Amino acid sequence: MTREKRWPSYGIIQLNNPYYKLESRNPYIDVPNYFIGYFLSDIQELTERYEWDQERLYKKIIALKDRYNNEFEKEYGDWLRLIIKKSPSSKKPFGIQWRLKWDKFHSFLENYSQDNEISLEYKYQYIALCRLFLIPIVNRGSIESILDEDRLGRLQNNVREICKNEIDEIHLNVKNLLTGLQQIKLGLFSISKRKILKDNFLELGTLMYFPEMTTTLQGIDFLAQNGLLTSCYREMRKILENLYWVIFDDLLILKLLNNFGNTGIPTGDIPAPSYRGANKKWQEWARSNKATLIHLGELKEKIQFLSKDIYLYGRIKEYNWGKKKITNALLDNLSYSSFLLLTGLEKPKDEIDFMVPYEVKNLKGFAKEDLKSTLKQVKGNKLSKSDERFIEELIKRESDQLSKFIVPSYPSNDFVIQFVNKILHVGNINDRYYGRYSYFVHSYGTSWQIIPFSSVLEFKIFKHEVSEFANMILKTFEKFFEKVNYKGQYSRNINF
Repeated sequence: MTREKRWPSYGIIQLNNPYYKLESRNPYIDVPNYFIGYFLSDIQELTERYEWDQERLYKKIIALKDRYNNEFEKEYGDWLRLIIKKSPSSKKPFGIQWRLKWDKFHSFLENYSQDNEISLEYKYQYIALCRLFLIPIVNRGSIESILDEDRLGRLQNNVREICKNEIDEIHLNVKNLLTGLQQIKLGLFSISKRKILKDNFLELGTLMYFPEMTTTLQGIDFLAQNGLLTSCYREMRKILENLYWVIFDDLLILKLLNNFGNTGIPTGDIPAPSYRGANKKWQEWARSNKATLIHLGELKEKIQFLSKDIYLYGRIKEYNWGKKKITNALLDNLSYSSFLLLTGLEKPKDEIDFMVPYEVKNLKGFAKEDLKSTLKQVKGNKLSKSDERFIEELIKRESDQLSKFIVPSYPSNDFVIQFVNKILHVGNINDRYYGRYSYFVHSYGTSWQIIPFSSVLEFKIFKHEVSEFANMILKTFEKFFEKVNYKGQYSRNINF
């Protein structure tokens, strides 16, 4: 069977025109049928204007056809052509065809689906334009409906059969990611056992999130197997939100333990990890009281003041520390204590039961260790007594500006993702994944699923996206293990 006969279409186009006969009638799946529809509509308009002069009408439509073909080639390539033919023996003197170069069309689908420079929004706008069988294509014609059960079933079965390889690969990607996560869990257990003081913290937040993440990934696989791909993006976005929140929390608490040396810590004084207890009431309070960290620039601005003091101290001591190096070291060694001192707010007078207040004096000792680690990283060797005196003075000056008790600011999802990305250097997660998937959260008509298994391109796009998503999750954990100095091994021999 030829590709043309096998490739599904949305129905049959009908054109009521006294001069032009449709010799092509199939609006194929994943072909921009709006383009054909507009062309036929323009033909109807020209016919009404020039029907008194057939030769002039023919010339006008030839010019129209050439303009449409040129525009299509500029936008998508040269795989579809509109053709006008004279048919003197027919009742209608002219014939209209559209021809697909099938090899080029399939190459277009493959390349288009994998092009990361094209946004998901734009890709789904293309799919929506291909699905224009839901409305009349031309004013005086119509497209035969496929929305009866038999026709729809045949269409969906045809798409499912064509996409069998893509569906299998999507399943394999999710399965391999789940397998990799089970191996990663062993590493997290090792870190939790070695570093977390069990009298204070039950587990790493990341480890606590694993059952939920596993269930969500299994749900994504189920949705994909049933053709509900737009719902998958919403679940993937939710995974990113949750995963990066718990990693954000874990980085702050693990850095605190690392900077303190993990010995001799007064157990009862360790700052409670407040961000694993984030809740809606706290979020709403933060919005109402301007207590939200919107983006990473707000933290960087606060760090710049510390960076400037350390830079000037280094100049006096002739250490020749670069400002960028100092700023990066401050971020690298930021723990719960210093993060809270930098971003915390005065405790409100009203009683609050939805977040943890902190006594500033209990944070100072831990923050001092953060600054010690920062200066050691910048200096490259042990600290002198004058270095330690400088740290003491810096901590005192910063903490004296605060009230006795502070409460943590509430970080936005964008802030959390930017922060983790800055610390782990995974890549531009916000733009490449989280931001792209937001298109399926908001109410855009072009992001609707409409009918499952009504686009081959949609499966090719998702196969590419889920593969990159899986690799990004594994890379995130790889960088996380590097950051917390975990030396254990877990398998990365996963084929995506």
